Amino acid sequence: MSSFRYLRLLSLVFGFSVLLTGVSSADTLTLAWDPNPEPDVAGYYVFIGTASGVYDTVVDVAGSTSYTFGAALPGRTYYMTVAAYVPGPTLGPHAPEVIASIAGSAPVLSSPGNRSGTVGDVASLAVSAYDPDGETITYGAAGLPGGLALQSSSGLISGTLAVAGTFPVTLTATDTSGNTATQYFTWTVAPGDIAPPVIAITSPSSGVVSTTSDFITVSGSASDDIGVTTVTWAANGMTGTA
Repeated sequence: MSSFRYLRLLSLVFGFSVLLTGVSSADTLTLAWDPNPEPDVAGYYVFIGTASGVYDTVVDVAGSTSYTFGAALPGRTYYMTVAAYVPGPTLGPHAPEVIASIAGSAPVLSSPGNRSGTVGDVASLAVSAYDPDGETITYGAAGLPGGLALQSSSGLISGTLAVAGTFPVTLTATDTSGNTATQYFTWTVAPGDIAPPVIAITSPSSGVVSTTSDFITVSGSASDDIGVTTVTWAANGMTGTA
């Protein structure tokens, strides 16, 4: 627009309205204004940019008093103004700048469903999410079982389950515009078998027993941090289960 000469100032006391309408991958931004009262106004230029005072889109809308910009991207802020012109063309001053922010869409975060495991298990869970606007996603997790950690850039939860219990977990996926999606699930961890069973013979009390009987009675106890399922014995080539 550097070729325009300012022969005289045009009156530009405009009233603006901005309408934002969502469409597929872009948004429609409509700018409308009151007509300039000068009788010799031939038309209007619309200026749109992503920085104040810097306009990379300039459109001659002739005598129209509105313009629809169909390439507005979610997560962007747009700066808009209008200038009237008379034949020549001679451009008048810009009207006051109008600012419109296009809200981006939140990421779509898949639910992993409830999980379960046992203390000592190696766990790996890949959290899945995508952003409709193509923005970078950062993952977060609260309430994970002890021993697990989340990689915020990839969404991978991994580690060795270290604590038994029921853990309500909150997952989040946040894009660069600050839009967040949330999912909830429960991770149940059962106690692990971390120690071998303990067996104790209470009768006979001596480690070496001499007898002339054909039978001998042995009694005792067996215990484990998880539980004892069977006790077996062996003597002189014979075996049995108690």
